[in-house]
Amino acid sequence: MKGLLLCAALASSPAAAEASLRSRVTVGLESLGAISLTSARTQGGIGGGAHAAFAFDAHWLAYARAAWLFGLGSHTLLRVGGGWQREGVWRPLLHGGVVLGLGGALDFSVGDRPPSRAPTLGVVLGAALLRFQVEGVTVSALELEAGLSTELIALGPRATLTLLSLGVCLGL
Repeated sequence: MKGLLLCAALASSPAAAEASLRSRVTVGLESLGAISLTSARTQGGIGGGAHAAFAFDAHWLAYARAAWLFGLGSHTLLRVGGGWQREGVWRPLLHGGVVLGLGGALDFSVGDRPPSRAPTLGVVLGAALLRFQVEGVTVSALELEAGLSTELIALGPRATLTLLSLGVCLGL
């Protein structure tokens, strides 16, 4: 009886819960290019970033990404969202999210108004068809996101192309 109670206590310990939580978290690095076009300004560039994802199960996940871009005004790109992925080695991902662009841009005049300095906010849908996972390591190439962007005075298209993304599961 004591052995059974000891096994039950060990199984419900925080270390067991932490191991299962860590096996659901993936962190990594990525290289990308992004652009946001409105009638008031253009914001974008190329650069790199970091990402973290949490898998709810084999198919559904949530993610957060931060990127630092240079080119059309140095700026920071923050993205959060969620999506569905296929189970197996080939794991294409279909996702949607919200994008926030902070920092520089090329400005264009809109009538008598001065150029906007507000962050750009966007809604995007994306697909990562060349995405593979082997033993907790995920590699993705040519992931495309597209949607709408605004900085409160104008609306326009937004696109991001992630050239290469590499992630590692924390539970390895």
